[in-house]
Amino acid sequence: MTSGQPRIRLAHLFPAQLNLYGDIGNIAALTQRARWRGIDVDVVSVSPSDQHLPPDTNIIFIGGGPDRAQSAIADALNRLAPGIRDRIDTGAALLAVCGGYQNLGSFYRSEHAGVVPGAGLFGAWTEAPKGG
Repeated sequence: MTSGQPRIRLAHLFPAQLNLYGDIGNIAALTQRARWRGIDVDVVSVSPSDQHLPPDTNIIFIGGGPDRAQSAIADALNRLAPGIRDRIDTGAALLAVCGGYQNLGSFYRSEHAGVVPGAGLFGAWTEAPKGG
């Protein structure tokens, strides 16, 4: 596409850790739908070692993962939370599914993971049922 085309930067948070249900398919669908509308999409993977979101992020996506993966990315997500909040406050969209959504709230609790501190982006929490 030409340089005059609209462009979106999509930050895909922790794709190696949070892809339990094939969440890469959500990225493919978002990207294709934008392209059908003449919009270029730059997908930037954000790993647990990253210190910041990519500059000029328009869409933030976080997928789902098992308890172990959610626990593993909790510190990184909490470190990135202020940047996520800033991007949302300045107009970025956030799409969170499954474990990604529950990790953005106050906390997640399960028999297997114990209490996983959330990013605190909204006042909700998730508690898995016993035996689940």
